[in-house]
Amino acid sequence: MTEENKYFKKFNAVELMSISLFALLIRFVFFYIYKALYIVFPWNQAVFPLFQAFVLATLLVTINKGGTQIFWSAAWWLINLFLQGEDLIYAAGLIPCYIIAEVVSYLLWKMGWEVGDIKSMLVVGATYFGVTACFNYWALNSLFFIPYPFTTAFLPVLALTVLVANPIGIYVGSIMGKKLKEVLG
Repeated sequence: MTEENKYFKKFNAVELMSISLFALLIRFVFFYIYKALYIVFPWNQAVFPLFQAFVLATLLVTINKGGTQIFWSAAWWLINLFLQGEDLIYAAGLIPCYIIAEVVSYLLWKMGWEVGDIKSMLVVGATYFGVTACFNYWALNSLFFIPYPFTTAFLPVLALTVLVANPIGIYVGSIMGKKLKEVLG
């Protein structure tokens, strides 16, 4: 099978550095904006996926290769783990969430959808953030024993994340990614 027909293509050093820079962007720029919104915005848990969807869509349009999102997720997950001191069990539980989104992306590619196509990014983003939100709900209630009510807290955050934040972030990120790709060539 030729390199063009494969889902997982080789990454060059510039692409890997770009993935790392986008991971740093989410962790050291957008994460602090999200934290600042604790005071202002109820259900601010839906704001961080908006930023994540924006960065992920920009990255997928710029680097249109399979495996990009798993590398990006792993990069910012490791930054978060080592710099914030994330709980190791919680952090390890997020890995299957990222793998599920990558598998969905691969299945969409097998069906003929492009990796950086806006339709595929919306489906992958809904999977990525839906599965992550479900895991976060489980972790808060079962792992950290923080009561997180299903109907009054979890469902509004899930709906805001998957139905509002994800499409807006992916749409704006795809526009930004196209502009960035034009600039970079």
